[in-house]
Amino acid sequence: MVKEHGIENMIPIKFREDYYKAYSMGKIEEIRLRINRPIMFYNHNGEVNIEKSNSEVVMAEDLRETMEYISGYSLYAFENEIREGFITIKGGHRIGLAGKIVLENGKIKNITNISSINIRISHEIEGIAQKVSKNIYEKELHNLLIISPPAIGKTTILRDIVRIGSDVHRRKITVIDERSEIAATYMGAPANNIGIRSDVLDGCPKDKGIMMALRALSPEIIAVDEIGTDEDVEAVKEAFNCGIYIFATVHGRNIDELKRKKAFKEIIENKYFDRYLVLNKDINGNRIMKLYDTDYKEIEW
Repeated sequence: MVKEHGIENMIPIKFREDYYKAYSMGKIEEIRLRINRPIMFYNHNGEVNIEKSNSEVVMAEDLRETMEYISGYSLYAFENEIREGFITIKGGHRIGLAGKIVLENGKIKNITNISSINIRISHEIEGIAQKVSKNIYEKELHNLLIISPPAIGKTTILRDIVRIGSDVHRRKITVIDERSEIAATYMGAPANNIGIRSDVLDGCPKDKGIMMALRALSPEIIAVDEIGTDEDVEAVKEAFNCGIYIFATVHGRNIDELKRKKAFKEIIENKYFDRYLVLNKDINGNRIMKLYDTDYKEIEW
């Protein structure tokens, strides 16, 4: 039997044989369960087409079974995360949720009648950032912004850049891990390798975590995933003003798109970042990585 981070134990028993078949065709990156529709699997090449051993579709009870497995039969403990639309579990795996949105005073109070579950599987790949790290650490240290659409691997690359900086280049790094995806901390200990000189503020909002790190942890570098709000950007600017280097990721397709976003206009135009790593996929689903300097000129590497 194939096992990968215990993922097979998170899906309904009746679909596990399908999971093993799909896994045999390549590491699974996503598992989609949608009510009254077949379970679907995705790997690096996209949707996995398998001859399903079980023709049954996903039923409401299957979604409830999955939520029980994911929450360890303590769903109430994840109420705060559920209202944000996702749960992050041990190993850094993110569980996206869709269903009936319950509002209270214009704010999301809860998600009920779960109709879709998306299990995004975290993959730790040591060495994936070896090449780009040479352009970040060697000769002089550079501020880095990783720009990428969802699900292309920006967190995986950021994690490895942190590991290399901590272990190889002996840098003190603080990781602001709001969604527990970078370090995958469990009971205080990182499950992923982020290096021996890295500290983690787990589950901490990005803007607050950056300020906490500045006050108390004396980092040389702060690493933060998926900045996006005005508060995030203001905290990043404060870190720059304090002489701290920033490694960050943001959703987007390219630098020009980022320039058009109000929150990022100032830091892009004023060249806060020295390096931009842009991730995309080609028509075959292969990852493309391009590195640019502070003037947005592509760097050969």
